[in-house]
Amino acid sequence: ALFMPAGRLASLAPWFDASYSGSLSLSSDLSAQGSTAAVDLTGVIPINLPGGRPRASLAASGSLRSLAVRSASLRNQAMDVAFSGTLSPASLGAAGKLSARYEVKPGLSASAEFDVSVSGPSWFAYAPLISVEDCLLRDGTVSVELSGSTAKFYIEAALPAAASSAAAEAAFRSLEPLEAAADSAFSRIVMEGSASIGAEPYVETAIRLGVASFGTFPGLLASLLGPASARALAPLSVEGEFSVYSDFAGLSYNSSALLLVYDGPVNGFGVASFSGGLGRLDINSVEATVAGYDVSGSASVDYG
Repeated sequence: ALFMPAGRLASLAPWFDASYSGSLSLSSDLSAQGSTAAVDLTGVIPINLPGGRPRASLAASGSLRSLAVRSASLRNQAMDVAFSGTLSPASLGAAGKLSARYEVKPGLSASAEFDVSVSGPSWFAYAPLISVEDCLLRDGTVSVELSGSTAKFYIEAALPAAASSAAAEAAFRSLEPLEAAADSAFSRIVMEGSASIGAEPYVETAIRLGVASFGTFPGLLASLLGPASARALAPLSVEGEFSVYSDFAGLSYNSSALLLVYDGPVNGFGVASFSGGLGRLDINSVEATVAGYDVSGSASVDYG
C-alpha cells in the first residue's frame, strides 16, 4: 500500500492493504466538473460474505456527474453479481442492468436479471423472472433502503401458476382468517425484512403467501427435502404467513397459522403452526379435516 490510514480512517486499512491489478487514468482541470477517470481494476476485496471474500472487477469511465460502467462484478464460490449502466457519484444515483446468482447449497441456486434504479440510499429493481431451481417467480419487484451495513427490504412477485381443483378452491375460500386477503394477495409472495453484511451478517424476513402449490416446483422441493418428500408434498397447497432468520451458518423459521390444502388421493385441509431449522421441522399444532374426519395433534420431522 502507498499509505495506511490511521485514526478515524483506520477501518479503511484493509482496503488499502488489499492487492489490485489493472489500470487507472485521471484527467483534471482541478474542478469536479472537469475531472474525468478511466478505471479497469480487479482484486479480492476485504468483505466477508457467504462463499468467502469476493473478487471484484470494475471497468468504467466518466466523471463525478456521470460514470459509464461497462461492467462491475462481485464473484465468489456462492455468488455472482454483475452490473452495467450509468452511475452518478455526485448524486449517489444509478440506472442499469443487474444480474445476480446465489448458490444456497450445492445443486440449489437462485438467479435473476433486474432493471435497477438508485437514488441515494433508496434502491428499486424490477425482474420479469426470478428463478429458484425450477420455481419461477414472475413480475418481481425489490425495494431496499440502506443504512450503513444494514438494509431494509421489500420484495414481491407472482407465484408459479397451478390449476386448482374445485375442492381445493372451495377449501381455501372457506377458511378464516385469510378469506379476504386471498382475493387481494392470490398467487403472490411478499417478503419484508432486514439484512446485514457487517461483522455479524444476518437476514430476517416475514413472508406472506397467496395460494402456493408445491406441485409447481418439484425440483426445488427435491433439492431441499429429497425426491420422496417432493413427491409426497406435490398435491399440497399453502397460504398464510411465516418468518425466517439466518446468520448464514444456520436457519430457523416459524409460523403461528398456515392454511393447508392437500388435493391428493386423500383430500384434506386445515390450519397448522410450526417451527424448525435445517434438518428439522416441528409441527407445534394442527387442526384439520381429512377425508371428512377431524384431526388435531403435533409432530416432529427430521430431514436432509
